[in-house]
Amino acid sequence: MRFIEKGPDIPDELLFAQDEGNVVFFCGAGVSMAHAKLASFSALAEKVINDLGATEDSKAKKLFQKFTELNKEPHTRGVMSADHIFSSLIRSFDRSDINCSVARSLLPTGVPALTAHKTILQLARSQGGHTRLVTTNFDLLFEACNKKLKSVTRSNLPHVQFSDNDWGIVHLHGKVKPDYSAPDRDGFVLSSSEFGDAYLAQGWARNFVKDVLGKFVAVFIGYSADDPPVRYLLEGLQQSNGANHNIFAFQSADDEAIAQWDEKGVTPIVYSLDQEGTHAPLWDTLASWGTRTKNPAVWKNKLLIKARRGPDKLLAYERGMVAHLIKSQSGARAFKQMNPPLPSDWLCVFDPTIRLQQVQDKAYLYPKDEIINPYQLYGLDSDPPPSDRNEEFSQKDKSEVWDAFVVNERDHEDLNNGHLPSIRSFRSSDPAKLPARLNYLAMWIAKVADQQITVWWAGRQSSLHPDLLRYVNNELRLNKEKIVPKSIFESWNAIIELSYFYGREKYQEYELKSRIDSFGWSSFYIREYSKLSAPFLKTGSFYRRSIPRYKRKQLNKYSLVRVDVEYPEGIYDITVPDEFISQILSTMRINLERAVEMEEEFSGCVQDICAIEPDESPRGINTSRGQNLSAYVLHFVSLFRRLSSIDIQEARNEFRRWRKDDPVFTRLRIWAAGIENLIDESEFTTEILSLNDEDFWPFKGERDLLLSLKSKWNGLSENNRKLIENRILKGPPK
Repeated sequence: MRFIEKGPDIPDELLFAQDEGNVVFFCGAGVSMAHAKLASFSALAEKVINDLGATEDSKAKKLFQKFTELNKEPHTRGVMSADHIFSSLIRSFDRSDINCSVARSLLPTGVPALTAHKTILQLARSQGGHTRLVTTNFDLLFEACNKKLKSVTRSNLPHVQFSDNDWGIVHLHGKVKPDYSAPDRDGFVLSSSEFGDAYLAQGWARNFVKDVLGKFVAVFIGYSADDPPVRYLLEGLQQSNGANHNIFAFQSADDEAIAQWDEKGVTPIVYSLDQEGTHAPLWDTLASWGTRTKNPAVWKNKLLIKARRGPDKLLAYERGMVAHLIKSQSGARAFKQMNPPLPSDWLCVFDPTIRLQQVQDKAYLYPKDEIINPYQLYGLDSDPPPSDRNEEFSQKDKSEVWDAFVVNERDHEDLNNGHLPSIRSFRSSDPAKLPARLNYLAMWIAKVADQQITVWWAGRQSSLHPDLLRYVNNELRLNKEKIVPKSIFESWNAIIELSYFYGREKYQEYELKSRIDSFGWSSFYIREYSKLSAPFLKTGSFYRRSIPRYKRKQLNKYSLVRVDVEYPEGIYDITVPDEFISQILSTMRINLERAVEMEEEFSGCVQDICAIEPDESPRGINTSRGQNLSAYVLHFVSLFRRLSSIDIQEARNEFRRWRKDDPVFTRLRIWAAGIENLIDESEFTTEILSLNDEDFWPFKGERDLLLSLKSKWNGLSENNRKLIENRILKGPPK
């Protein structure tokens, strides 16, 4: 997460660890250099050389000159470290004089600016008020921020195993006396031999750091990857055969330095210098982080108040801050608790399939829709830029972008037995409970269920958790304060009906055929056939692509949700024995009635079924006969043909059960009326004359009507022929 637009992107795991008091900050010379303007370790070496009066031809002076030359070039940086310079000084000067010179050289001139130190102290202070901070600096600028802070050195290092105790400031390499005249009683760690003793030979510093890293996440601030403290510390840890540790380091954008951190097993948190070449982006970020640490609840509330304006009114990094909030249970709870609820537009940020869409082509939109660039309105600062999201934007890349609705590592930590399935009891058939974070998001979605984007988003999903749908249903049903448009209600009804088919396995009718082939027919398989032969609903593949922008006032449920009626084509290959035809046909009639109702509800294409009797000399293949509702009707027809050839009386009984106010069954009645011996002349004439104009003059049904008339014509009385002829001569309505 970025606290400022041009600042470093701090990993979520680090932010969460710091929230929980599980981070220890290691502070190097860069902290005292930032605002207080003290010397770096190498600059300190130069000061001491000059203070002690080392000659130009002294080894220390020559080493320092060589050190300066090597550090000018990135590829030779780190070849020599400043501790070697202090080692050479020890051969020419008294150790006590060197230490006193170091202490004097660190004395600030005037009143030092303590902004950086106060910022770090804020971050190092736990919610319980304890301070845990480690520094390799000798100065007392942290203590100058708060006289009540305790500080310790080598002889009284804290016991890390007691994680709740107050360490204060741990000066790992020693500290100066209050008057900056000399080191405190434990001296300084300056030379190569002293570093070797602390981290390799005796290893007292290594052991302390190892204990810290075994319990906490470490953050290095104010170090470069080739600083002596870092080099000895990490080498010492490697020699101790310890486990991999979680260490981060803030590093300005420098490819060589970044690579050095990576090689040492440290995760660099990279930031760019500002236009003046200063580290302001880092310190501004840390200051904002400190504000968040001081009062997390206030920080969350301010962010969520800003989020109320909508994601398209915020910058990408600000949307990223909200995204970070949603990654934790407490953040999702705060998001859900906002009243009035935050706008549904945030779904477009939370769902990467929306915010990473390409700019929509005008050809795919409704005439009044505006062209939307989802990345500009909803993209996060961590998302790949549009130039990288071309046709080769791989599935792997897509899986690495953030998705609010995917279970994350912290969700796993919150799971309990209630989230796990069981071999028996109610948990054996019900879906697993949502983790708390996702449950809060589901509750928020329900609160904004009356908004267009929410319905549009829900209509895009292949499935939704039943708890979410239950929350939505309760919100729409019980919240009397909301005036919900009819189109929204109807759209949610469609989505809820879709949910009844979420668990339907693909091609399960083929499995039924295999089982029937193996075990034969029985009443059980008749019931299975009845169940699996029923039509079902599926989220439409050509759903509305344009993100609703509240400009289209005339909405209906088809504006937001696309539902297709699907048919189990595998049942067409199941051969039904003669003795079960009547039972199967009865269940198929009920299923066909349901199919007609579904098509009228969701497609309006029930009048568009093919002619029941195929053309005897087709001018090409009519693919519509083998698809969708037409194929389903023809399957019903094939079963009815068989029944009429086996038991004409049972077929007659079935015919008389067909609905008369149904467009599909009216077509079927017209066709079946022409079957020999099914109905008599009087019933046939009544059937034909009772048809309304729309059914008598159907566009695709005229063939079936004419064939039925042809089949029965010679058996009709003169009077009945005259009645039908007059109906035909009257013609269709004008």
